[in-house]
Amino acid sequence: MPSFDACPLDGYPTELGLLLATLQSCTWDWRDELGDVDEDAIVWQARSGGHSIGAVLLHIGEVELYWIEEVVLGREMSEADLQLFMSREIEQYKGQWPSPPRRPLSWYLERLDEVRARTLAAVRDFPAPDAEIPWLEHTVTPRWVLSHVIEHESYHGGQMLLLQDLYAAGS
Repeated sequence: MPSFDACPLDGYPTELGLLLATLQSCTWDWRDELGDVDEDAIVWQARSGGHSIGAVLLHIGEVELYWIEEVVLGREMSEADLQLFMSREIEQYKGQWPSPPRRPLSWYLERLDEVRARTLAAVRDFPAPDAEIPWLEHTVTPRWVLSHVIEHESYHGGQMLLLQDLYAAGS
């Protein structure tokens, strides 16, 4: 009988290591389901200014960097990161998503792998999992930030799968 368990990543406080392991698992799941996507599908938008797989991939990377490095560790995003992840062009709350760069899926996944490597390194510098960090008019904890990044990536992972299906249905 198969057995499943979630084990914390080694070298981190247990709470954070477990959340990091969950984040990794989430990433592997949607990547496996997404499979190989061609460049036409990556840049396709169901409507003008709507979501695309490529823009969502960039958004996932930007959001992970923002929460991990900027909110928890107080490091402002670099100009290079802001440009790479189209941070100024994507207006998620207005539903405005620019056309992403026409690149192979491997290019996007390499960018996300770079972000994840930065995340894994940055979490080693995190304060205690329950430390309260001021954010806007609230406080957040490192533990909450990691859970939010997991939730965010899971949401958009499913969204990319739907975009892929919509693209395939229309081609």
